[in-house]
Amino acid sequence: TGGGKSLCYQLTGYIQHKLSIVISPLLSLIEDQVRGLKNIGISVEFLSGDTNQRKYFDVMNMMRGGDLLFLYVTPEKLIQSNHLFSILQELY
Repeated sequence: TGGGKSLCYQLTGYIQHKLSIVISPLLSLIEDQVRGLKNIGISVEFLSGDTNQRKYFDVMNMMRGGDLLFLYVTPEKLIQSNHLFSILQELY
């Protein structure tokens, strides 16, 4: 409602400069968060059930390359994505 909850994970991810993954079922909230972070120059992307294959693999490559600070994911995309889990295992 006021941004306090978002600040908890955004500040931590920013300070640690490590990939933070945020899982949210609210696509409009995700889009708002991503837009706000991009507006201040923070590397952020999101994946949802509507994400096309090219963007999906671009995001996976950004994760592997350490070029992504925040990734927002809808629960259905997380469940569908074995590839995402394998990359997370590589990174962590």
